[in-house]
Amino acid sequence: MGGVDENALKAICEQAVTENPGAVADYRNGKEKALKAVLGAVMKATRGRADALQAEQLLSELMK
Repeated sequence: MGGVDENALKAICEQAVTENPGAVADYRNGKEKALKAVLGAVMKATRGRADALQAEQLLSELMK
C-alpha cells in the first residue's frame, strides 16, 4: 500500500486547516473531536492513503 510523501502530507494538512476554520476554532476551544473532522478531510484528499497517526499529529501541531 503506497503512502503519502511527508511533504505532500504536510501541504494537504495545511490546506485542510485553512479550509476548515470552524473545526480549527472548535479545537482551539477545547473540543478534541474537531481534530477528527479535519483529519477526515485529509483522508478524503488522500483517498485514505495518508498515515492517520502522522496526519493527526501534524494537524494537532498546525491547529495549536
